[in-house]
Amino acid sequence: MEEGVREATASHVREVLRHHGATGLPAADRLSLLRYVAGDGCHAELRGLPLLPRADGTFVAFGTASAIVYVDTSDCPRELLPGLAGSFLPSDLEPGLNSLLRGIAKTGVFTNLVLLDPAMTAQSLRLALPPTWTSQSSTPVTWCPAKGPPEPPASWFPALWQFLAHHVEDLGPLEGLPLIPLSPLGAPSIRLAPLIPQSSLIFQAWEDQCLPPAVASVLEAGGCSSGLPPGQADVGPLRLYLADIPSLTKQDRATLAALPLFIPLPCLATPQPVELVPAGATPALEPELELPRDVVLPKAVLQCRDEADRRLLGRLERSLISAAHVALEAVRALAQGAYAGRAAETQALLLWVLQHGDILFAQSPPLQQACSRLAFLETPNGLMCPQDLYDPCESTLQALLGPECFPPAAFRSPPVLRALRALGLRHGEGCLVPSDILKAAASVSQGDAAALDRARALIKVCNHPKALAGFSAAKLRQLQALPWVPHSECTGKPGQPFLPPSELRSTQYQPLVGLAMHLTGAFEPEAEKKLGLSQTPPPERVWEQLRQLAGCRDMGKVGPALQPVYQHMQKNLKTFGAAPHDAVVWTGAGFVLPCDAVLGYPEELELGMLVPRVPPDFLPYSCLFRAWGVEARVSEERAVAALRCLGQNIDARSSRAGTAAELQVAVAVLEWLKSRGHWGEGTVPVPVRIPEGSGFALRPAASTVYLDMELETEEDVQEVVHEAVPSSTAMFLGTELLSTRVLGPEPFTACGPSEPITLRLRNILREYGEEGDLFTEIVQNAEDAGATVCRFLLDLRRCKKATSGLLDPGMAACHGPALWAYNNALFTEDDLRNITQVGAATKEGKAGQIGRFGLGFSSVYRVTDVPAVLSGKTLLIFDPNGTHLGKHIPRAGSPGIRLDFSSRPRILRAFAEQFSPYHGIFGCRLPEPGPFSGSLFRLPFRTEEEAVTSQICSEAFGTERIQSLGTSFLGSNRLLLLFLRRVREMSLEMLPDVATSAEDTMPLIMLQQKEIQDLGAPGDPPSWAAIRQLTACEEASKTTWHYLVLVCQGDGELLELFHRNTQAGLCCLPPMAGVALPLALAADGKWVPRLGAEKGQVFCHLPMPIMSGLPIHVHGAFSILSNRKGLWDTAEQGEWNRVLLRNAVPAAWLRALDHLRTMHEAGELKSYEYHVFWPDTNTARYPFTEAVTGFYQAVADRNGPRLFSDGCSWCSLRDARFLHQAVVRHAKLGAVAKRVFATTLPHPLLAVALPEQVQRGLGKAVDAGIYDWPRFYCELVLPNLEDLSVVDRDPLLLHALDMSHDDVDEVLKTVPSWPPAAHQLLGASQRPHCLFIRP
Repeated sequence: MEEGVREATASHVREVLRHHGATGLPAADRLSLLRYVAGDGCHAELRGLPLLPRADGTFVAFGTASAIVYVDTSDCPRELLPGLAGSFLPSDLEPGLNSLLRGIAKTGVFTNLVLLDPAMTAQSLRLALPPTWTSQSSTPVTWCPAKGPPEPPASWFPALWQFLAHHVEDLGPLEGLPLIPLSPLGAPSIRLAPLIPQSSLIFQAWEDQCLPPAVASVLEAGGCSSGLPPGQADVGPLRLYLADIPSLTKQDRATLAALPLFIPLPCLATPQPVELVPAGATPALEPELELPRDVVLPKAVLQCRDEADRRLLGRLERSLISAAHVALEAVRALAQGAYAGRAAETQALLLWVLQHGDILFAQSPPLQQACSRLAFLETPNGLMCPQDLYDPCESTLQALLGPECFPPAAFRSPPVLRALRALGLRHGEGCLVPSDILKAAASVSQGDAAALDRARALIKVCNHPKALAGFSAAKLRQLQALPWVPHSECTGKPGQPFLPPSELRSTQYQPLVGLAMHLTGAFEPEAEKKLGLSQTPPPERVWEQLRQLAGCRDMGKVGPALQPVYQHMQKNLKTFGAAPHDAVVWTGAGFVLPCDAVLGYPEELELGMLVPRVPPDFLPYSCLFRAWGVEARVSEERAVAALRCLGQNIDARSSRAGTAAELQVAVAVLEWLKSRGHWGEGTVPVPVRIPEGSGFALRPAASTVYLDMELETEEDVQEVVHEAVPSSTAMFLGTELLSTRVLGPEPFTACGPSEPITLRLRNILREYGEEGDLFTEIVQNAEDAGATVCRFLLDLRRCKKATSGLLDPGMAACHGPALWAYNNALFTEDDLRNITQVGAATKEGKAGQIGRFGLGFSSVYRVTDVPAVLSGKTLLIFDPNGTHLGKHIPRAGSPGIRLDFSSRPRILRAFAEQFSPYHGIFGCRLPEPGPFSGSLFRLPFRTEEEAVTSQICSEAFGTERIQSLGTSFLGSNRLLLLFLRRVREMSLEMLPDVATSAEDTMPLIMLQQKEIQDLGAPGDPPSWAAIRQLTACEEASKTTWHYLVLVCQGDGELLELFHRNTQAGLCCLPPMAGVALPLALAADGKWVPRLGAEKGQVFCHLPMPIMSGLPIHVHGAFSILSNRKGLWDTAEQGEWNRVLLRNAVPAAWLRALDHLRTMHEAGELKSYEYHVFWPDTNTARYPFTEAVTGFYQAVADRNGPRLFSDGCSWCSLRDARFLHQAVVRHAKLGAVAKRVFATTLPHPLLAVALPEQVQRGLGKAVDAGIYDWPRFYCELVLPNLEDLSVVDRDPLLLHALDMSHDDVDEVLKTVPSWPPAAHQLLGASQRPHCLFIRP
């Protein structure tokens, strides 16, 4: 309905009438309005509406108390109230409206709409008579019926008294009204006397008695009036007379009951009664309903004909039974078989019941129940209950069902059908049961003449809200599977006349599957839901819709039609995510397979001629397309594939040349690929020149050449890159530069973790904290290569900026100051390969190799971004940043190139400027041809400009920082050669910035090491022992240091761990350890310990920044951190270090001390106390406390080494004896006690000093050899008193007397004799009573 327009419902019309009234409306219109506004049953809302009609032609408002409208009844006709004739409902009202108003009157909703009953009639009579009749009290009035209103008509008076006789028992309300005739009723004027109590009126004649005229005259003279009798009935005078007898005795009642005064009704016993019968005990039927003569009751019942019968039965105290009761008894008898074989009587009885069903069922619900359960309706299928049949008035049901489903013709009158409906007769379109609907649907599929009508009727039934509610799921599936929906009600191509609902869908799915399946709009939403028409169409039909659209030729209509299909598919991505082989994607101009389309192009590219794209208005379905395999964007691979297709297309042309537009697109794609970092491993097609014409072809980049230098005459180059392609793009994609072809560089590959090389190097440099570390790492490489000399040169020259002759323009930045490093060993092929594997542990596990990590060389990146290594005829140039050799490093991840001068001599000629800085450095003759005898590192210092862009290190090296490398060289490298076996010499030189040639070098520092005394191998090789001399020369000074160095292999626990780790695949160096003890050469040529000059440092071949807290330098095959700054302390590596310290280090240490003992015994070592190189547990640091523990455990072993000495002799711990510190430190007797202790110990015991650190280290192992005062006296002094000098004996004896020690006192008692001088001491004794001197 349009906005602002309301439906004219009854309620709305009532509101309009209530506000605007009905003035001016004709009577017919008012009656029509009344019929409409009262039709919805909301009668109370009629109040105030002026639509209530009256017989006088006027209308009054409902509920207006002053305007009463009377409704007459059969018992109270309107002629009883003649003066109120205009106040009744019009007698000519349409029956329906008349019935409606009478029904409203019955409800009593409105006080001014009065349904007359006897009491109301009697009360209203006074208002219906002329006013002159009611104003007089007792005077008779004259009534002239012929005059007309307001005089009542002639028929009024007999009717009134008939009414009063039958319906009014109390005449009190009529008191005073002129209702008694005093003259004959047929006279023109009639005198009427008022009805009053104690009236003087008498009847002139009463029944068969008449009042004589003389008596009447006397009575009348005495004040009485006489009137005519009211009249008698013509039938049954006796019955009437008896009915009026006021009272009866018991005997009278018995007599009356025996009189045949009553008419019996037909019953099974007397179907056709003809005689009157006495009342007896037979019940009588209320006269409310007429019982037809053909109705036969099961039992005898009397007929109550009139009021006389009713009074007579009352006199006999017989109650009347209702028609409903009689009917219930009859139906029960029928159900029990009493009417078997009486079809006519049965039908007559039931028709009577049903014809009055409205009244009877209302009076007796049990009757209605009994009838509803009774099978009495004759059908072809037998007797049926009402609830098993359908209403024949329903045309829809008539079209669907056969005659066996309806009541027989005799039962089709409106009252009977109404009663049958009350008994359950199925009516309405929603009354059909599932089985009948299924039967009807099945009959449609048979295709008879009425099939189409039946199908349409079935649609109408299914659209009823309740029709399909009773269907189970199984029966619904049956209904859906039957073909009963007319094709005329469906869309789609012609086919079968009827279709099953399972193959249909609602027309709401027209955009989704309109081309792929039949649709129908004949059903209501609820029916569609039940029949499955509103279910989502099957996926295969949606796919078919897409196929149909793909085959459509009208491209203008395809796009909009595709939107709902793709939208549905995306909403149901789980179902449609896996596309069939023929799924297609719309591109705006046609369809392509998903694998051929993309959702979008990069912003800077327009690839319409190469790659189909999904239109922008279809991008909301990108999730669906992605699931089908459509790429979100043009991938690098896809762009390359598109270029290949373009190349194939160009090659297939007769001209074999691409257009300018195609060239522009191709170059743009290549530029985009470069920006994305996709180089395609040289397979990306790039434009190349064609021999003839101005077009181009496409060839793989790896097969093309970019001319970055002039061609020589003899050179013939094919597949030259088109000049429209930028050189940087061509190089990035793998196109070979002509210069690269000349160089023939071999890019080497980064190793290690899968991270950018520059990031890997940056992380390594964080571990190598000092730039001075690079000296150590280069010496390490020289040692591993077998070199004996390692030399460094600080080259401060700034070569002129070259403009040509360089490998790459970026190499011009490397012609400034540089650090050179030289060693006299050639790199093997393995060495060259290993050093190019940036970040890889290339030497780990190789015997004799101390650079286990392959990380040490990376320390050079602290000072440079472009290191170079020349060895023999091979030159390695590193450029991890890719900023200096970009032309020749084809891709990221290649940290440099390798050049072979022997196979490509043209390199030196074509790029002579590149190699000019090498000329003259440590004998190098480049750019002149010829191999270099050794290995030469060139590390150009990082400039300020390079530091800004470097991804490895942002530290630049100016002149001051470069010179600081030289000043710190000696301090950080003094001990570098101490444990090395091959490198014997290293030096640092400088080439000033003003130097004109390499011959102007200035020596700064030289370090040398040599063995001045071989001490013999302490075990199997590679064990060795020697006294080494380290010499440092700088300018005019020379400094020398000496060390006893010993390296040996561990055994026992360490050797077992080594073999176990080797079997487990763990790479370990041989279980070797060594020590270095500092010595000095005295003026007399003998060795002396050099004490306190150095702190014990840790070595792993090369010095590490670790102080051990030991009095010596310690070397071992430790598991060290990759940056050589610390030792592993966890897992297998930590366990290896602890065992090495506990086993091999103490072994080397003790053997070195044994060499010192030998030298001491031989007189080669002087001023040597045995414990000067022994560890102190208080100063040793973890984990080197393991070495201290192993050291003292070995010393304390039962067969321990002879390392204890009194300065002359040597012994093991087993024969060493020590004075307690309390004895040694005694102020007066300490020296005496040491002297006596040394002379009184029996051989082979040796009196040895016991420093505190030695006692702490040995712990309880030394307790047995320590002598305190009591032991010293008891075991040595007192037993040898006679051998002691007086100088030593006397003070000792006095001290013994003063000790007051029980054990000493006991021994004193056993002394056999005292020396004579002892008596002189008694006076000085503090305890003379304790001395016993024997004679």
